[in-house]
Amino acid sequence: ETSFAGSSSPTFGVHSDIVAHYILKYADASIRREWLPRMADGTAVSCICMSEPDGGSDLQRIRTTAQREGDEYVLRGHKIWSSRATFADWAFGIFRTDPASEKHKGLSFILVPLRHPGVRVRGIPQMHGQPGFAEIFFEEARVPVGNRLGGEGQGWNIAMATARSEEHTSEL
Repeated sequence: ETSFAGSSSPTFGVHSDIVAHYILKYADASIRREWLPRMADGTAVSCICMSEPDGGSDLQRIRTTAQREGDEYVLRGHKIWSSRATFADWAFGIFRTDPASEKHKGLSFILVPLRHPGVRVRGIPQMHGQPGFAEIFFEEARVPVGNRLGGEGQGWNIAMATARSEEHTSEL
């Protein structure tokens, strides 16, 4: 219903519940200062992009890469089933930053502007006709290394630590 109303209220969507937690816990001070106030007032809406066409939500099968070139990452690949990506300004995703790594190693979390050269979002219409999910294509998109949350290659550890904290939160 909020989608039909065009709401970007921070009380709806995954950006307030999940992405803000990652930013609070793992981002440097400059990212926290830039993002958290905008997320709180609804002027920065985020989505999560982790699932991939051949791997689903199995993070160990991530193939979308973020290759470091100087002070930037060059993003290549394809994410799917990203909730509310057609309405979001930014994507919060996990990328393989070490192409030689396997399974859960060599993954990093990176914030990516969705209205950016080399980033293409294509909605996936649902039964009601609205694109509740989307595919995101990264075609040589460049983002600053400063958009990474946590250390390079620490994506799996961050994901597992956050999952554990979510378990404890749900018990309260």
